[in-house]
Amino acid sequence: MDDRQSFQQRLETQFNELAGRLNSGLHRIEAEARRQAGDLPQHLDSFERKMGEFKSAGDEKWREMKPGLERSWTELRDTIEKALSRKSSTKSGPD
Repeated sequence: MDDRQSFQQRLETQFNELAGRLNSGLHRIEAEARRQAGDLPQHLDSFERKMGEFKSAGDEKWREMKPGLERSWTELRDTIEKALSRKSSTKSGPD
């Protein structure tokens, strides 16, 4: 019985330590993801809003909106590409 209890206690202790380390690691990963995302949420919201306005615009208004939508798309695309390139460069490491 003592062997079973000590075995169980040892495994539970090891599990709790590992779960704590995992939880801490996940917090660091989330913080790094938020840092790398930078302005991405704002650019995404801006593009979605402008795209919605563009879709509902009349035939005459869309030409006026096109430059702003293109600018918003370029900013969003560049931000995504930048975030992805940082992610892949940190993942692959030095050659």
